[in-house]
Amino acid sequence: TTPEEDKVVQSLLLKLENQGWKPVPYAPGFDFRIRRLLPVEVIDVAGQAGVCELKFPEASKANGRSGQNSRYSDKLYRRLTDSRKAIFSGLVQEYLQKRWWLPTEGMNTKGNDLTANVFLLGGEEGSKRKPRLVCDFRLANASLPRVSGKVPSSWET
Repeated sequence: TTPEEDKVVQSLLLKLENQGWKPVPYAPGFDFRIRRLLPVEVIDVAGQAGVCELKFPEASKANGRSGQNSRYSDKLYRRLTDSRKAIFSGLVQEYLQKRWWLPTEGMNTKGNDLTANVFLLGGEEGSKRKPRLVCDFRLANASLPRVSGKVPSSWET
């Protein structure tokens, strides 16, 4: 890009950053914002300076169900043998190290209908299946609006 193009893009981003949370067209209850990356955040692509965040409505409000996201993964975890718990923990640490996941210390995830149930599949003794963690986001997905044929224009967003 040329320096002139960079100035135009930076000017647009600055205007968008200062708008705060705005409703997502055709997705009632959802909001989005564009903001500058914080110094501690991981960039996805070289030169990235901003991020677009999506705020979900509370799942229980969005789909009329409350408490449907039973923490079945907690029960599954408690039933794992010590060696399988070590595999689970090792995979979590690997995902954190690769920055596929971010730590949740200090975040209030208890009772959040959009929190995934995470459980271990594969890796049993004598099995050829590699161990992996599965994230069940069915309740979060259920809160997404139905697909519509109407696509908002860039100006509407």
